[in-house]
Amino acid sequence: GWGDAFVWIGIGVFVVVLFIGIGWSAPNMAKALAALEAQDMPSVGASMKRVANAGLVIVALLIFAEFAMVFRLGAG
Repeated sequence: GWGDAFVWIGIGVFVVVLFIGIGWSAPNMAKALAALEAQDMPSVGASMKRVANAGLVIVALLIFAEFAMVFRLGAG
């Protein structure tokens, strides 16, 4: 049910991943595009590194959510 911890873990991970995508990855992709158009390759690399790191965090969170749901953490 809605009171089980694994349900709220899944919802929480969804919200956090959404905020990482909108609040972190999208602005860094915009910076990378602007730097690419200006042919500023060091800035492109730095922005893309931040996007890649955010991707790693997202994957780790999704793996945790999958684990929580498969093993029904906190199920009553």
